[in-house]
Formats: sequence, C-alpha cells, structure tokens
Amino acid sequence: MRGRAGRGKLVLGVALVLLGVAGIAPTFVGAMRQGRNTAAIVAPRATAQPTVPPVNPPTPTHNAQVARQLTPTPMLMAAGVPSGSQLVERTFFSLTLGREMPYFVYLPVGYAESDKRYPVLYMLHGRGEPGIGGSDTEWVAYGLPETADRMMNAGEIQQMILVMPQGDQSYWMNHAGGSRWGDYTAKDVVAHMDATYRTIPDAAHRAVGGLSMGGHGSIQLAINHPGVFGSVGMHSGTLRTFEERLDYFGDRAHFATIDPASLVRQYPDRARALRIFMDVGQQDAQWGKQVGAFHNLLSSLGVPHAFESWQGEHNAFYWGPHIPDYLRFYNAGFPPS
Repeated sequence: MRGRAGRGKLVLGVALVLLGVAGIAPTFVGAMRQGRNTAAIVAPRATAQPTVPPVNPPTPTHNAQVARQLTPTPMLMAAGVPSGSQLVERTFFSLTLGREMPYFVYLPVGYAESDKRYPVLYMLHGRGEPGIGGSDTEWVAYGLPETADRMMNAGEIQQMILVMPQGDQSYWMNHAGGSRWGDYTAKDVVAHMDATYRTIPDAAHRAVGGLSMGGHGSIQLAINHPGVFGSVGMHSGTLRTFEERLDYFGDRAHFATIDPASLVRQYPDRARALRIFMDVGQQDAQWGKQVGAFHNLLSSLGVPHAFESWQGEHNAFYWGPHIPDYLRFYNAGFPPS
C-alpha cells in the first residue's frame, strides 16, 4: 500500500479544487490525516465543544480517532439535546487478508447517547492513478460525509451510518490464486460493522455503492454475496472486458466469477432481487460505452434498474456534485426508521 499520508494530501487537493468549483466552503477538508495509531481528537469548529462525546470504545485491535466532528454538539448539553455527528477513523484486523485494515465511519447526530439502530451505506473507492484514489479517503475528500450530514439534518434523508473501507487497487474481488478482497469486503467488513456499531443487520438495511473500480466492485459483491446487500449503486463502473483484464482477473473461468456481465447472465434472479442504480458521464470516453452495454444487458434480461447519463467525465468533477443524487437513491431503499 502506498504511503497513506501522501495519498491523502493529493486526494484532498483534488477535493479542495472540486469544492471550490462547486462553490462549497471546504470547512473540514484537511483535518483528517493524523496517525492511525494515535488516539487524537481533531479540534472541531469554533462553535463546537472542545471535547467530542465518545463513540463505542474499540477493542485493543481497533485503533481509533475522531477525524472530524461535523454537526457540532451544542455548547450547553441541556437534557434531550443530541450530541453532534462524527467522522471516525479506525482500523480492524481482517482474518481474510491477515492484516489491519483502515476505514472511515460516519455516525449521525445523536448516535453517542442513543440506543437506536441505523441502516448502513457502504461506499467503495476507485482504483485511481498514482497518488489519487485507491484509498478510503476518496469519498471523504469528495464531501460525502458533509453532504450526507447536511441532508440528514435537513430531513431530506433518514439517519444512517456511512462506511468507507480501504480496498487498495484490488477491484474489491477475490483475486485469481491470490488475496480474497471480495470476501474481506462482504464478510469481514460487514461483520465488523455489525459487531462494533448499532447497525440494523439485514440486507434491507444495507446498501453498497462505488465509483469507478468501486462501481465494478459494488455490483459484483452484491451478486456474489446474495442476502448481504439490498441496494447497489454503480457510479461510472470500470467494466473491463476479458481482453482489458488485469492479471489478477485470471483466466476465463475465474473471470466469469467476478465479471458483472457474466454474473448477471449466470444469476439473473439474484440481480432482480436487488435495487440497482447506474450512472455514467456523457463524456466518459473510456468507460461510457461499457456501462451503456451493461444497462442494455440488464434491460434484455428483465432486471429492473435505474440508469442516468449526466454531463461529465470520469473524475471528481462528475461524482462530487452527484453525491446528493446517490444518497437519495440509497435512502429510498431503506425501510422508514
């Protein structure tokens, strides 16, 4: 894995440009990169309390820190006043991969003192280029936690937990003759979240989405692990043909076990059981054609899904402004809380 601090700085730089173009004040960007193993609290905004209410204490193998406090806790904690929301940075030990894996988790307003359980949205990052992407910082840098926080507080979407795991450049799949990144994601990550946070542990209350590599991963995981996720979003999915495969995609037999188009053909009923949303930029010259072909395949097999093609390319300037659209889709799939 490349140095996380260096990657974070570059990804955050992209986010600052994106937020500036969108006219959004980057209030919290840049506050998150401290040592994973240092139990530090990043100072919140001036209007927040200097001490952040604790979340569930981690076990010794879970290194945690509060990366940001988004919605501040009121200065005077009167009876019935909820605590602020939090973006927490942690690690856990993955038995499948045999190592500590980092992630970000967003906890909504009032989580700290309530006993309420919440639906969970898992958002997978892209493969990226050297120094950009390929990290759990990507969705954070594009403003997902802040956007979700604002929409929850405005009543546009219900409260939920957001999880942004680390997937390196794995395509979130079990590699041919190698590491089982798919099992790590659908089994280890989900099990850890259900054991550590107050989730609602069923498919109806779990959604998975991703951009680029993460879009390929989200649909592949949802079909390969039926009963884990109820909704799936593929945002500009990089759907590689067998000729475009990376080495760990394997031979044709293994490729058929991780290729979304092959999986839909093999298991159309599994695909029909999912709520599926797909989108791609109209100027996405490299992957737009493949995503359009996948949309046509789903239609030919009678798999219900929503498909959008908006203006934009394959980059942060496309995904960032559409985060509200993505959140509305995932929210609509969760039963009312």
